[in-house]
Amino acid sequence: VLNAQNGTVVRINPADLTVKSIKVGSQPKALLTIKGTDTAVVLNTGSKSVTVIRTENKTDKIMNIDVGARYHSMAISPSGRHVIVYDNTRDLSADDLIGEEKMAIIDLQPGEGLAPTSIDRNAGGDITDVFFSAGRNEGYILSKSSIQIVPFDRLGELQTLPDLKLGDDD
Repeated sequence: VLNAQNGTVVRINPADLTVKSIKVGSQPKALLTIKGTDTAVVLNTGSKSVTVIRTENKTDKIMNIDVGARYHSMAISPSGRHVIVYDNTRDLSADDLIGEEKMAIIDLQPGEGLAPTSIDRNAGGDITDVFFSAGRNEGYILSKSSIQIVPFDRLGELQTLPDLKLGDDD
């Protein structure tokens, strides 16, 4: 449960109903959990960060990842490995938008001994939604003018994302 005013998440243990308050970044905006795990991901607009909370053996491991902008929306891939943070123009007023067409893509499992990091990419337009492939290791960024493909396994080698322009066929 998010507590935006205090910059915390409240974790409730379903086995014994104990409650624990966990400090995250400032102005937490969104909380998502990763299916089949004891992991939660929190988007913090005030501190321009994402907090990852992993609970193992009744111990919380907390990682804060800088995303560089005040994003207001996030999506997690079905595998739970990748997080995309962005501004969803459908749900925000002009005052809330960061003024850039950017997004941050986070790999939560980058490899042995490596910490999760954020990669900024140009979004190619006002983002309206994010989807993930059920059978491929890809994400899809839908904007008003294009669909960008996020090939997660090649992300580090790409400076720009493959882009399918939308428009009139006239």
